[in-house]
Amino acid sequence: MYPPILTNISNVENALQKYNIIVAIGNSPNTTTGIPIFDKIIQNASTMDPSVCKGVSTFYDSGNVYVYSGCGPLNRDYDDVRSIHDAVSKGITKAKSMKQSKKICLILTSDCDHPGPLYDQSCLVGIIAATHACHAKLQTRERYEHSIENIEDIGIVWQGHLRKYTADELNEKCKIAFGMALGQRIARDITDGDPERMAPLKVADYVDESFQGVDNVQVNIERDRSVINSKYPLLSAVSRTSVDRHAPAVIELEYTPPTDAIEKTIYLIGKGVTYDTGGADLKVGGTMNGLKTDKGGAGACAGIMRAIAHIKPTKQD
Repeated sequence: MYPPILTNISNVENALQKYNIIVAIGNSPNTTTGIPIFDKIIQNASTMDPSVCKGVSTFYDSGNVYVYSGCGPLNRDYDDVRSIHDAVSKGITKAKSMKQSKKICLILTSDCDHPGPLYDQSCLVGIIAATHACHAKLQTRERYEHSIENIEDIGIVWQGHLRKYTADELNEKCKIAFGMALGQRIARDITDGDPERMAPLKVADYVDESFQGVDNVQVNIERDRSVINSKYPLLSAVSRTSVDRHAPAVIELEYTPPTDAIEKTIYLIGKGVTYDTGGADLKVGGTMNGLKTDKGGAGACAGIMRAIAHIKPTKQD
């Protein structure tokens, strides 16, 4: 299941009633998770092995799994919120490798609430990192019959002492992270798909399918080559040597906001090039099959639109 459900957990003591895998992010043996047994495990382990607070460590107690992922120091002049992102990603990756890992509780301890503007979005970045770690590549998902994305629910506990959020504010962060995960899924699938799996017409089909049921985005796709030759001569020139299965396509996505108070219309244009050689495979030892990231512009635009459709922003932030 992707993205997993993101649930704000206000009382960490109740987390063990729903989640049997707990992932905590911190950088000190004195980290307080709110779960006494977990705190004691970290303190005892760090006295024997100080590296516990630097890497990813797994502990077991009474049928529960505890994963501690250290984010390292955050006070050096070159540190920033990416350290928290990386620690969450590693912790969730470790947790999802376990057979019983359908539901995970992520605790962002007070260590993550570091002073300074670089850490103002620590909470949101941590939640986004958790969804990142649950993603599997498109062609990997299609190859295996069973689901390799086995995380159904991630409970989020924020223990910040400098930046305190209400339940509504944390729910909003979960909503934003979920919307961004939907968009990033599309962007990554389009960009990372090889030139055959994500040839232009297949990208068009994929985008059309991805926006099924999304009422606030209108999808228009032009596949007629004669129309493209007439209306988009530069696109036609770039794709002039492509065979039929690599024929070009133009995808238009239009988002309609939930309010009539529209002050500005913004256009995003993303290029999606499969083979940047007029559409021709030069047959240079198969190395052209790696030409896939030129689709990144198109992937980013489609992903942004999917994220916006879910988040429904009412102002430009």
